[in-house]
Amino acid sequence: MIEDDCRVRNPTYIMIKHVGRISYATNINENDFKRHMDYIHYNPVKHGITLKPEEYRYSSFNKWVKEGFYEKGWGHTEPEDLKDMKFE
Repeated sequence: MIEDDCRVRNPTYIMIKHVGRISYATNINENDFKRHMDYIHYNPVKHGITLKPEEYRYSSFNKWVKEGFYEKGWGHTEPEDLKDMKFE
C-alpha cells in the first residue's frame, strides 16, 4: 500500500505524484528527492508569497525541520542547488 507521504526505500525514495485525479509512484534517488523538496519549500519565497519558507501556512516545511531534514534558517537565502533551476 502506498502512503500519502514520501517514504524511504533504501537507497531511493518513493515520490507520489498527483496529476489531475491520477496518482502514481516513482522511484527517485536521494539527490533528486532533496532537489524536489527544496524546490517545493522554496517556491513561495521565490515567488514573493513569503519571506521565509516557514512562514507559508500551507507548507510542510516546519514538519520537515522538526524531523531534521532541514535546519532552521534554511531558505532565507536562495539555496545553491536551486540557483540553476527554472521556476515556473
